[in-house]
Amino acid sequence: MELSKAVGKKPYLIPADIVPIVADMGVLVTAVTLAGILDYYNIGKNVIGAPKKMIEWQIFMSLQIMAFLVETSGIAGLLKALNPDIVKEMVGIVVESAKSMKLTDDQKDLEVALEMLSNLSNIDEDLLEKAKNAKINPIVFIQCQMLANELRMIVGEKVFYGMVDRGVLKLFWPWEL
Repeated sequence: MELSKAVGKKPYLIPADIVPIVADMGVLVTAVTLAGILDYYNIGKNVIGAPKKMIEWQIFMSLQIMAFLVETSGIAGLLKALNPDIVKEMVGIVVESAKSMKLTDDQKDLEVALEMLSNLSNIDEDLLEKAKNAKINPIVFIQCQMLANELRMIVGEKVFYGMVDRGVLKLFWPWEL
């Protein structure tokens, strides 16, 4: 902490499991995603009048399914899943659906996202080619925290935390196991 301050930086003390989403390049995904989450929350609550639990569940489902698709099928598979007829323009499911959620003039982040997704010229050509032929692998959509609680109950604390430790190793060092 003192070293960071000595070189003119503002240090933050955060839990270790939060680091991947705020440090290094991961923060790019976090910043764009957080803007979308806050936009959705604002529209859901203040424009549509949806219940908070519904808003949070829909955010959770969107993030989980996208994460599962990246995990099982890679970014190319995610692109193909969201746009089965992938071409230079990302028209189709995501763009057309997202346009219908432009409900206020304050949704600048959505405008930027629609502009970016409507023209994929800034996307790597190799990725677009891979996406055209990508295999979309099946996902198992289950709430991870619920599954963790069930496992802990079934196998006991010691075995559960051993499984968690092994899972963490695989998550951060998949080539080690």
